[in-house]
Amino acid sequence: MNASGKDAGRREEFLSAALRLFAEKNYDSVTIKDIAANLGVATALLYYYFSSKTQLLRSAMARVVDKTLAAMLSVESEQPGDAARMIRAWLEIHAQETSDIRRFIKIALDFKSADEHDPEIESSIARFYAEERLILSRILQRGIAKRQFKPVDVERTVQFIATYLDGCMVRSVVARGFDTDSALDELRLRIFTDLGVRWQEKAGALQAR
Repeated sequence: MNASGKDAGRREEFLSAALRLFAEKNYDSVTIKDIAANLGVATALLYYYFSSKTQLLRSAMARVVDKTLAAMLSVESEQPGDAARMIRAWLEIHAQETSDIRRFIKIALDFKSADEHDPEIESSIARFYAEERLILSRILQRGIAKRQFKPVDVERTVQFIATYLDGCMVRSVVARGFDTDSALDELRLRIFTDLGVRWQEKAGALQAR
């Protein structure tokens, strides 16, 4: 691995640890020294990569947004002709990225409840939700246009899905033992039922009813 690849890997490690600690212990109670100790590195090394704890939080939040949105956009490019498979893959992304998304939402809630104001963090939070809804709206509109889905109210359907997903993530934070995977399976069933799509697990086929 070259120097730049090593730096990128180390930066990713630092951001992952910071996100986890900020979510577990609350941003205000976590210090750069705490994060360094958790990683087993010198505090000065963190300051080499990040100018402050605030910058570390900004970068950690932006990382979740960039990573999740990139995965969502890849769904559109990989399954351009099959909107139902896009929906299924889109939900699988949330299942795969549950830990980071849950931490992102926990930190966002802490940030809002503390009445904090930071333009970069607020921008990351707003971008996550705005882009998520745009991507989902495009998938639904594509499926309706191709007659793969029933002609549902796209705006209301997106609102329901986004609200349900947020509810799952919040509940996974406050309710010990909450089964997020099962909740996402229930959401998939509800979406497919509303859209008039039948999933045949054995055959691995999606069919419009």
